[in-house]
Amino acid sequence: MQRTQRLPTSEEAAKSQRDADAAPTAAEAVRAIDGIAPEAGTARQVAEGVWWIRLPVAAGPGHVNVYALQDRDGIVLVDTGTNTPQTLQALTEALRVLESSCGRVRRVVVTHHHPDHIGLAGWFAEQGAEIVATRGTLAVARRMLHDKTLLRTPEEIGFAVLAGMKDLELAAFIRRPKRRYADAVAVLPEATSVIADGETLQIGKRCWTAIVGNGHAVDHLTLCSNDGLAITGDQILPGMSTNLNVPADHPDLDPIAAWRDTCRRIGEHIDKRSICLPGHHTPFTGIAIRSRQMIASQEAVVSRLLEHLQRPRAAIDCLPAIYRRTLSLAERAFLFPEAVGYMNHLANRGEIVGLRRGKTIVWQKQRPPRGDAIRRDASPAISRPYNFSSEVDETR
Repeated sequence: MQRTQRLPTSEEAAKSQRDADAAPTAAEAVRAIDGIAPEAGTARQVAEGVWWIRLPVAAGPGHVNVYALQDRDGIVLVDTGTNTPQTLQALTEALRVLESSCGRVRRVVVTHHHPDHIGLAGWFAEQGAEIVATRGTLAVARRMLHDKTLLRTPEEIGFAVLAGMKDLELAAFIRRPKRRYADAVAVLPEATSVIADGETLQIGKRCWTAIVGNGHAVDHLTLCSNDGLAITGDQILPGMSTNLNVPADHPDLDPIAAWRDTCRRIGEHIDKRSICLPGHHTPFTGIAIRSRQMIASQEAVVSRLLEHLQRPRAAIDCLPAIYRRTLSLAERAFLFPEAVGYMNHLANRGEIVGLRRGKTIVWQKQRPPRGDAIRRDASPAISRPYNFSSEVDETR
């Protein structure tokens, strides 16, 4: 696997963001290339030298996709599943068939730090594999591996209060133990390889360009090949939306703008025939169309939120407008960082303003009364996900 630095292009799309975000027409479609997922413990070839492996995981849709790429000296595995016996058994069984003709796993490339994608990377490192990931992925994963506490930090509690959590709901949030990252992620080796935006990986006959972006996870890696393949992790998914959360330690970030910018940059490396190899569900064609569909879904949420914000509301009280159903306390505690993301995005667009009320910010569409009004200035669009789960079903 050879790595070279690609010089960035200077061309930018001529169309405005509004035109780029337009919903697809009825004639356009996202088409699955194979509607039948590989059975547990098996691999299905989706392109020359590329195999799709589906693994069982407890969170999200109940599975994660990983991909085995044939290299000159063995297999390059992109993502790994969680560090659980069930996932490990399914993965090793699938790889055992490939190793007879392709060799063992020599390298593991990780798209982002969520447990269902990085969980077994440390196990493969113990077997002698090289680990390749972005700098942000490695930094966040190592920090979270060292955090053994199950208690909420003052920063996390303050973030919940900022979003409008209070009274019994806040007390329940504080009492509810966190999920420990190390329970699902194997310890990473000190020696790892860092891949940066714009670099290329030569794997077998293909050259893959690294697109490093943000929104769903810090320094999320997408790989685009020179022959029309794109391994997108959780950046672009079929049939479900990507979870775009605001982290407690960076409460002003705009993950929606960051995610859209990443999609735009991926669009510079694909065409209509490109095949998306996503982290969940089925590989498909129509990557640009799917990106536009996901943006259209976000804009539908925006419309509901603007109607909901005719009077002042805290971010957490906007969850019913986002999901269009009543949420349990546990769901609200899990999902409120996404509502904060929408508030920050709309504030950056100048469509809502915020007013501090004690330690909480309330948001409103129309002009707020005199006071400590808040309008977010556009800030660097970098997001570090607040929780471990990756996805939310696209039913809203």
